[in-house]
Amino acid sequence: MLCTYANRFVSLEDAEEIVQDVMLWLWENKETQMFNTSFSQYLYKTVYHRCINQLTRNCGQRHVSMSICWKCCKIPISCKQKN
Repeated sequence: MLCTYANRFVSLEDAEEIVQDVMLWLWENKETQMFNTSFSQYLYKTVYHRCINQLTRNCGQRHVSMSICWKCCKIPISCKQKN
């Protein structure tokens, strides 16, 4: 489910890597984590933010425009215009 969600924002390969990194990070830091929301909400929110970070790295920008072209591509419009 998390990979499918992440794949809405990034490629499937990146989505799988992001989800794996999130799960590994949680496992390595399990004793220090406290959740103010449900665990499920925390996972989705964390995956979302990691996807945005991935998009930022892919674009080579510090700020990613939040207007993302969801249907035609999976990169921010501002990045698409640069290429």
